Formats: sequence, structure tokens, C-alpha cells
Amino acid sequence: MIGLALSLRLDGSPAEASDVARLAGGLGHRPSDRRRTVVAGAAALAATEWLTLPEESTAAQPYERGSGAVVLLDGRIDNRRELSDVLGLPAGEADVAFVAAAYDRFGRDLARHLHGDFALVVWDPARRRLVAARDRLGIKALVWARHGDRLLVGSEVAQVARALAPSARRMNEGVVAELLSGWMSHPTETLVAGVERLAPARILVVEDGVLEISRYWDLEFADRTKRSQTVIDLGDRFIDIVGGAVADRVRTLDPIGVELSGGMDSATVAALAHRALRDRADLASHLRPLVMDYEPGSLAHETAHWRSVCAHLALEPLVVAGDVTDLEVFERDVLLFADVPGTPESAAWHHLGALAARHGIRVRLTGQWGDEWFRPTVAHLADSLWRGSPGRAWTDTRLWGETTTTGRLAVLARHGAASALRHGAPGLWARLRPGRRVPPHLRPAFVASTALHDRLAPLPAPAGTTPAQAELYRHLHRGGAAWSTEVTGRASAAYGLEERHPFADHRVVEFAASLPETARGAGDVERGLQRGALAALLPSSVRARTDKADFAAPAVAQIEAMGGIDALARIERAHEDWFVPGGLVEGYRAFCSGETGSAALYGAWAALHIDQVWAELVG
Repeated sequence: MIGLALSLRLDGSPAEASDVARLAGGLGHRPSDRRRTVVAGAAALAATEWLTLPEESTAAQPYERGSGAVVLLDGRIDNRRELSDVLGLPAGEADVAFVAAAYDRFGRDLARHLHGDFALVVWDPARRRLVAARDRLGIKALVWARHGDRLLVGSEVAQVARALAPSARRMNEGVVAELLSGWMSHPTETLVAGVERLAPARILVVEDGVLEISRYWDLEFADRTKRSQTVIDLGDRFIDIVGGAVADRVRTLDPIGVELSGGMDSATVAALAHRALRDRADLASHLRPLVMDYEPGSLAHETAHWRSVCAHLALEPLVVAGDVTDLEVFERDVLLFADVPGTPESAAWHHLGALAARHGIRVRLTGQWGDEWFRPTVAHLADSLWRGSPGRAWTDTRLWGETTTTGRLAVLARHGAASALRHGAPGLWARLRPGRRVPPHLRPAFVASTALHDRLAPLPAPAGTTPAQAELYRHLHRGGAAWSTEVTGRASAAYGLEERHPFADHRVVEFAASLPETARGAGDVERGLQRGALAALLPSSVRARTDKADFAAPAVAQIEAMGGIDALARIERAHEDWFVPGGLVEGYRAFCSGETGSAALYGAWAALHIDQVWAELVG
């Protein structure tokens, strides 16, 4: 894992090490094994290295290849075996050497030949060409900005923003509006106007002074799994594909942490990591479950489930209390990253990161993204209606826990007919439900000036997709998915932890996109495919779970610790041009009483931090 920095003089004049010093210094909060700067022609490149792969010690970054190219790689290349044959490299070479050789072979098109989680930069001084790329799902962050005659590239938004002159830092009110609505949507914009994220699956090329960005991968639905395949066949493929993604992510010399809640996804990753490492004599000390334990009576209490998994796998967990509030960890987060810090219920997550680091853990596996691919979406019932199977849709209303005819009819109308209408007639739906995601606590003038209706509008799905496939596609491409991964990733990096997400492997996503919808839910059984596939790997009590933890209470407790309604009221008064009087407070109260969804909570959370965030950026 590295934090990367590059400064390129667009006029072609020779660079100096001082060009990148401020940008590299913006990663001073990360622990490091090596820090190094290389100057080559018009570019200065720097790396803050924290070694998380066995081969990394053999190739310091920035990596200089004999051909003259200089390479930075934050991440991991998973198809090393195939590339070894194609590129003529020994299989034991460092991942960055595979990237350098891939550039020599494929040029600016190298990213489409690489599998894994990566943000990479290749500077070719002979051709005066810069190539930067980000992995298919955007797990590794890559941020860039033009600043005068320079192009700056880095790993974190605040790192790049703080390298700009203070007079060049302007607030992006469109992103502010998204944060205050509780729906991060734009895939590339940041809180600082002109500082951009490179979107997932994109390549940025600068050559002859011209900057171009292109896409090298997208999710396709044409190759669907045939319905004639049995559940057993699909279960075997689940283990092969998800298990393969986990196996790719346990490559490290140091102990590995695996987040474990007791839910299906974290338990799946823990079991498959145990399977991938089963031949290690030191397995019990090498693989450590990382647990946030909540008090009995809490809706987030899952103690019996995570203990069952640990006992089944004979693993010893590291545990912190989940029911905690902590003002200091979030103040530190804003100070370091000048951004809204994660979610209000994540204080314990910071404590767990610090505990893992104290035990020498440098890699943390998570179960994030599993819900999105293998649990029924809100369009699950609409999918059956779309395919002409109203009987199947009626049967599957039980997935929402309804048993009465009235309740099941309400679910069918809300999640079936409404979703089908939105998918089949989006124009009519927009007229019937204008501004559905725009919250009432924002002033109409602010909504209009930031084009918030357009920002929050659902992405158009590819032609020929069903409603459920369209939902999967939108989740993959909405800005909030990559943003939330970036937020947790940068916070983990500050503790010396690299996050790895097996469910965020493009092969897993392509498999999920090919599944019949019945594999995600049928009758009153969610995740039938996943539950069946793990029969030999997980305790039956975990596979039989039908409930999910609810983290609303610890989230509200954290907001209350920050002043609750009084603090929100002060923010409303300070930003009368943003908020309808009393609207922010009422939205928060509605969430607390269960009358509205989590967007109101996250909008309030963003409001509590936005002034401090901006003070850090301009200060």
C-alpha cells in the first residue's frame, strides 16, 4: 500500500523535487516503511510506502524501469500468474514491476489487462506521456487537479486540495448539497471545485499537453446464467468465484484482520479466508476476526452469531465495545481529511482499527458490497412483474416480512408496481414523483442553484436490463459507493491498515449480474444461493439468520453527543441560505421516530461537520 503523489509541469520544463514536496507532505499522517522521491523530465513523483505484500520489499517506489518509465502503484495485481507468461516476468516479481512491464507491452491501454484493486501512475519521460488509472470498482482512490501549469495527482482529496494555493480553493456547493441531502451521487466531484476523483474503471492520459479520460470496463448483462443451471451448480460457482476473490486478498506476510459482525457477508469472508489459509500452521494467530460488540438489548447486538463463527473456525477475535460515542476520533478525521467523516455510528470502527494496528495487522478484509450483489434489491418484485410472473412477485412479498394480505399488497405496490413503472416509464415516473430524493429541509433556491434534482436523478440503465439489474447497475455507478469506500479506506490507512473487499471484485460483480433473481430471494428466503453454498463452511445458526443488525441507536447517540437538536438548530441559523427554517431539525426528529429513512440522518451528520471541514480546507 502506498500514498502516491505526482506533479507534472504541463509546459514540459524540467521538474524539481520541491514541485512534489507539499503534495507528498500531505500524506504525513500515514505510517511508512519508506518514503522516496524521483524526478524525471517534467515530472516529480513521490511515494509513502507501507508494505502489505510479500514482494514489495524488492522494488522501492517510485519504480524506475530500464525503459525509462517511472511507475507508482497503490494496490495489488491479482492476475500475476497469467501476466507472468504474457510479459515474460518471473512470478515472484513485485506487483509494481508487472505494471511497468504491462505498460511497456500495452502502452496507455494497460489497465484493461490488469485485475485487482489499484490506483496507478506511469510517467514516460521519453514520450512525455502520463497514464493514470483506477481499478474497475474504484477501491483505490486517485485524485487530480490542474493548478496553473501543473497537473497534480494524489491519493487523497485533502492532500491535493492543500497543495493548491489557498486562493484557488473554492467550495463546490453541488457536493455540499449532495452531502446535506444524505445522498452522495456524483462520481468525480469533490468538496473542492476543480479537485476531481478519477472515476472507477477510467484511464487518464496526458500527452502533448492534451488530457483525455476514457472508460476501459463496464458491467454487461448479456452473458446471463441459464435458468437451467441447478442451485448446486450456482453454489459451486459462488464458492469458486467469491472464494477466489478472498484468496487473492489474503496475500500478505503480516497477520490478517477480518471484520466479523455475525452477518452473512462478514461471516462468508471469514470462512473463505480460513479455507484459503487452511494449510498454514499458524492459522489461528495469522487470521484474526475484528469484532465490534454491542450491548444486549441493542438492535446491533450480534454476539451469539460472531461467537458461533469464531468457535466454528477456531479463531480468536479482537473485540472492542460497539456502543461508544467519541468526539475526538471524528475531530481527528476532519483534521486529517477535511471531509465529512464516515458515518455517525463508526466511532467503534476507529477503535477497532487502532487495536488491529497494535497487534501488527496491516490488512483488513471486509464483507462490504455483499448486500448489493446477493440480497434482493428494492426492484426484486418488479423484476417478476417485468418478466410476466405476478404469482412469483406475490409469493416473494414475504421477503419483506409481511404475512397479512393487506401488508403484502402494500409491499407489492411499493416495491413491485412502483419500481416497474419507474423502470419502464422513467419520464412518467419523474413527473409523478418529482424530486423524490430531494429532502424538504433544503431551500428550493439552494436546490435549484446546485441542480440537485439532476444530481440525484437515477442513472439510466443499459438497454435490455430488468428492473433488478438496473438497480445493481446504478449501485455500481453511483458516486456514493466509491465515496464510502474511499472514506473508510483513507481512515484505515491512517492506522496502517489496507482495506480489501472481496465482494468488490469485478468477477464477483459479473457473476452476480448473471444470476437469476430467484438466487437472491424466493418465497420468504433471502440469499438462498449464498446460504446453500456455505453449508459446509458456516454454522447453521448463522446461515439461518433472517434479521439484520440496526445501527440507528449508536448513530443517534453520537449525534446527541455532539449537541443533537440544539447543534442542528445553530447550523440552520448559520446557513439560512441552505436550510428551510426548522427543516433540518424536523428531518432528524422524523428519523429518530422512525418516520423517514437514513438519508435524513446522514444529512444531519454532514451538516454538523461542514463548517469545520471547510475551515480545514481553506485554512
